[in-house]
Amino acid sequence: SVSFPLHPDWEFLALIPDFDLPTTLARSVLPEQVSRGDAIYNITHGAVVLKALELGDEKLLRTAMQDRLHQKYRKKLIPDYDKIEALVRTTGAAFCLSGAGPTLLCITQDQALEEKLAKKLPQITEANWEMLPLHVEFQGAHIIESE
Repeated sequence: SVSFPLHPDWEFLALIPDFDLPTTLARSVLPEQVSRGDAIYNITHGAVVLKALELGDEKLLRTAMQDRLHQKYRKKLIPDYDKIEALVRTTGAAFCLSGAGPTLLCITQDQALEEKLAKKLPQITEANWEMLPLHVEFQGAHIIESE
């Protein structure tokens, strides 16, 4: 393993809907092959994501988190995905599917993001979305002794 210097100002917010998306279904909509250009695009952007997270560069992170391999296929399985993405992007946060979905991930330095989304999210989607702040563990795994 390696240590990764993550900028301390990042806030991570998971948007978790009240519906399931089986991984088998999420995988079934992916193409069997992708273009070399799309593969190169994602590989290079992945490297830039790491640098943006290290530097605390929100604009760079929003650009670097653009995807050409899976999100455009899987977003069709998530009702109101485009509306939610547009809302999150108006706040300046970076946005992506978390894994195969349906959880969505927002990354920002705006500590008021959850409050902003709580007001507007119910207006644009019929699903109920739980907002779960995620905390970064900078110490890594450690054992806590109990009494």
